[in-house]
Amino acid sequence: MKQERKKIILYLRPELSEADKFAIKKIEESPVQTEAVRTALLAGIALGEIDDRLPSLLASILSDRTKADTFKVMLDSFLTVDSDGTHAHNKVNLSQAKRALLTDKVKIEKEPPSQAAQNLKGSLPD
Repeated sequence: MKQERKKIILYLRPELSEADKFAIKKIEESPVQTEAVRTALLAGIALGEIDDRLPSLLASILSDRTKADTFKVMLDSFLTVDSDGTHAHNKVNLSQAKRALLTDKVKIEKEPPSQAAQNLKGSLPD
């Protein structure tokens, strides 16, 4: 049985980006570098499913100086759940969802994009 694979090539620019430099260091420390790159790619895509701004935002602050607590605060701000159990930044009206099943078109009502920014206020490094 032949396994289908897709080759993806990307370039990191350590001289231009602290995040790229940090990523190269972590990948080189990994015993299985291709698996580390694959896992990082898939994790970024998964974060984008929560909010499409999240992968770029986290990548932009990635460096040796960034503390894990900073990432926790940022993730928490994007994962804030309202008392009704829905995510504050991405609500779908149930009647719209039912109609979407019939028409295959989903309209998502989003809270103002500043909600995550409000949650992060004062917690990011300068």
